[in-house]
Amino acid sequence: MRVIQKITFEAKDDAEAIRIASDRLGRDAVVLSTRPVNKGGFMGLFGKPALVVTAGLLEEDTPREEKPLGDDLAQRVRAFQQLLEAKTSLDQAPQKSPPAVDPTDDDRLEIGGRLVASGTPMHARQVAQAYGESAPKKDPERDLAQDVERIQKTLAMVLDRLDGVNSAVDTDTAEIKPSSPVATGYSDLDNRSEPFREMMIRSDMTEPFVEKVIEEYDGPWEEGSFFQWLASRIRTPYGNNLEALGGPRAMFIGPTGVGKTTTIAKLAAISSLWEDRKVALATSDTYRIAAVEQLRTYAKILGVPVEVIFEPKDLVKMVKRPDSDLILLDTAGRSQRDKRRFDEVRELYDAFKPQCVHLVISASSKFRDMLDVIDRMGGIPVSNLVFTKIDETLTLGPVLEIALNFDIPISFFTFGQNVPNDIEVASADKLVRMALGGEDLG
Repeated sequence: MRVIQKITFEAKDDAEAIRIASDRLGRDAVVLSTRPVNKGGFMGLFGKPALVVTAGLLEEDTPREEKPLGDDLAQRVRAFQQLLEAKTSLDQAPQKSPPAVDPTDDDRLEIGGRLVASGTPMHARQVAQAYGESAPKKDPERDLAQDVERIQKTLAMVLDRLDGVNSAVDTDTAEIKPSSPVATGYSDLDNRSEPFREMMIRSDMTEPFVEKVIEEYDGPWEEGSFFQWLASRIRTPYGNNLEALGGPRAMFIGPTGVGKTTTIAKLAAISSLWEDRKVALATSDTYRIAAVEQLRTYAKILGVPVEVIFEPKDLVKMVKRPDSDLILLDTAGRSQRDKRRFDEVRELYDAFKPQCVHLVISASSKFRDMLDVIDRMGGIPVSNLVFTKIDETLTLGPVLEIALNFDIPISFFTFGQNVPNDIEVASADKLVRMALGGEDLG
C-alpha cells in the first residue's frame, strides 16, 4: 500500500476527524495518525485537548508483471527437450555399424506417409509412432540403422540452432530478473544491503557515512536487526525527566532561534506541576526583551521565581538560594562564529557551575551546520544534546548521523510549541524508527 494523497488538520475527537477526512478526501479516506495537542489557553499552556490528524488515500502497489517467454521460443525449447529424450534412449540401445546409405536418398524423412524436411523439429512420440506405422521392411536392422542416422542428423541441426535459442532465453530471463547479480553487476552483499543503503540516502544521510555503516554492520540484513544495531550505537541513557536534566543546575546553550526558551518553559512546567519540584528560572538573554518577557510570563503562570542575569556574579547569588532545588538557566542565542559572545557564555558557565550543559540544536538545520555548532562549542563541556523542532523537518537522517557520529548523550526531543506538552525524553529506538522506518514525527 502507498499513500497517494495526504492532508493534516485539527479535530476535537476521533469522530470529527473521520468526518472531516471523508468530507475532504471522499469515502475512501483513511486516518493515518493522530496526535493529541492542547488548543487555546495562554501561550499554549492549559489549553483544551484536541487532535492533530493526518489522513490520506491509499493505493494498492501494482505487482510487477514478469515478462513471459515468447510462444515460439517456448515451443522450440520444449521440442528440443523432447528430442534430447529421444536421443538419450537411442544412445543407450545397442547399435551396429550401419551399412553405407543409399546415395539416392533425399534429405527428407517419410514420417507417417508424408515427407518432412530433416531439419524440422519433431516430438519423440511422433517419430516413434510414424516408424511403427510404416510399411514392413525387408531388413529391420538396416532400416533401424538408417533411422538412427537420420535422427542424429536432425539432432545435429537442432543443436546448431541451440546457441541462438539460449541467447534468447538468457536475454528474456535477464529482463525478468533485473535485480539478479548477473544482470545488475551487484554482489550478493550489494543486493541484500541495497534497500538499507537507499533508505539512509533518502533520509538525507551523507553517502560516505552510509557506506561506512554498511561496511561496519555484520548482522542479518533485516529491518529489525539493523535498526536495533543502529540504536545500540546511540547514547540515550535516561529513563525519565529528572535523569535527563542531569542535576539541580542545568544550563541551556545554542544558536539563535532553536527554541531554548520554550524548551526550558516545558521542562519547568513538568518539574513543578507534575514532579512537585521547587523550580527557579534564570535568563541571560538581555539582548531580546521579548525573550525575557516570555520567560517571565511562563514563570508567573507556573508560580516560580525568575531572575534576569546581567553579569556572571548575579548567578553566584542565585545558586545560593535555599528555596530552589532545580535552577534552569536560559542563555542568549549565540552564533557559533561570534567569539566575543561565546566568551560571555563561558563566563556564565564558570559562575553557574552547572551539573549539566544541554546544547540545543534544531532538527531542521542542515547537517553541516549541526557539525559546525558542535565543533565550535568545544570551549564548553557539553553534557547532552537536545534536538528541537522535530515536527518541522521531513527527514531526520542528519540528526541520526550526528547521534551516531558523536559520543554525546541525547536528553530530549521537542516537536511543537505547546507547554508543557510536545517534549519527551530521547529514545534511540524512536530516533532510528523516525529517521528510517517512517514513524510519525513527534
